[in-house]
Amino acid sequence: FANQGPLLAAFESKDPDKTGCITQSEWADCLRDILKLDLPWRTLRPKLVEVATDGKVEYMSCFTDGGIEATLANKQVTEAIYRQRNTLETIFRILDTDNSGFLTRDELKVGCELLTKHSGSAKLTLMSWTLLWTLWTLTGTGRSTSTSS
Repeated sequence: FANQGPLLAAFESKDPDKTGCITQSEWADCLRDILKLDLPWRTLRPKLVEVATDGKVEYMSCFTDGGIEATLANKQVTEAIYRQRNTLETIFRILDTDNSGFLTRDELKVGCELLTKHSGSAKLTLMSWTLLWTLWTLTGTGRSTSTSS
């Protein structure tokens, strides 16, 4: 876990009383600053860390079970996506209605709406849609290509 030291130092700087807990905002800011990933950390929090009864993040829980980086780089997830890359690239090309090589927010939203309509699954909520778009556009450009890493 390459960033454990810098993350721990950042968390501890927000915890002068050494309680082991910081606010969710402080936790998200530390992750954003150290990992250089502009993700919706508050939305991802339930998957990554434990929360105390007062609502504060127990930041040491980030480092259990492989930590945040292990969760983000889950090998099984990566392998599953790689196995489906041809299908995903085909879906990307279908969604890219203007053939620009990029998906706009609207193109992705329309595609997701079509998929949920025809698959019979529940409609995307506003929060899940926002999370999907944020994860989709990790490059920070507001658009994604089929070759975005």
